[in-house]
Amino acid sequence: MAEETKPPREIEFFFEHDKDYQIVAANGAWVGNTSRGDITIDFFVERLGVPEKVRNAITQDGRLGEEIGLHAKNDLRDNYRSVF
Repeated sequence: MAEETKPPREIEFFFEHDKDYQIVAANGAWVGNTSRGDITIDFFVERLGVPEKVRNAITQDGRLGEEIGLHAKNDLRDNYRSVF
């Protein structure tokens, strides 16, 4: 009679990284479906916008004075990676 073999009780997985592997910061994700029904995930970072320009007054003695104008986008979501 043939010996009965038991299924393994554990398995080990080894992880390797692709040569292009990189870590990308993300503090949010937008998940949806493609037109083909695949799942897609877009990773983003939320941050305050950096001003595009700032306008300051010049004091009478030629120094930098009070800020009188600021043009910036307030809240941004920078999309970095999309996975599907």
